[in-house]
Amino acid sequence: VKPLLNRGFTRHTARNFGLVLGVVYLGLAAFLSRHVPSNTSVDRIAIGVEQAFGGGVSQVSTTLFNAVFFSGVRIEQYTPHSFYIARYPEGGEATLSWPEVDQKWTNDSGFGILISAYLKGNDLTVTFFGTKEWDIEAVKGPRRNVVQPKTIVDGRQGCVPQSPNPCFDVTVTRIFKKDGVQVKTSTFNTHYRSDDGVKCTSAPTG
Repeated sequence: VKPLLNRGFTRHTARNFGLVLGVVYLGLAAFLSRHVPSNTSVDRIAIGVEQAFGGGVSQVSTTLFNAVFFSGVRIEQYTPHSFYIARYPEGGEATLSWPEVDQKWTNDSGFGILISAYLKGNDLTVTFFGTKEWDIEAVKGPRRNVVQPKTIVDGRQGCVPQSPNPCFDVTVTRIFKKDGVQVKTSTFNTHYRSDDGVKCTSAPTG
């Protein structure tokens, strides 16, 4: 996940991941709330209308979520964005909003996991090192229940244009394999609400 990274937040977060030993129930939002606010400025406007931690939070969460997904450990809690954002993998992303919206997972592998995270330019990489138990594949199904958004024409000064996004459902299947043989699956169902487009018609000021 590349764009729109808050580099101060993301670089600090990358330094704070570490070793997860045994069966550990890890909550990402609580972890970040302890390590980040006192050390770096992340006081940005999150998606929505209230002041919250933003500018890199969802990028970190989604990158970690995909490392968790493909490691095969048990995912306890995650929350996709309420509407689809093209820079994130469809049906395979996880946002945060402390304290209500969290990402939690359990290391049930029976072995320790070393989490390595680093930032190079605008690329954030999260890697799990441990004892491999599963070969994991992800299969994304087609969009279902698609409802096209409206386009709102706004002639007011200060209008901010916005690209429309449709409402739809999508399912991602997590396939667990050993020696090339499918052993089990789990499904991740995501509902994205529509996001109406905004077309601005007022003449630019200045």
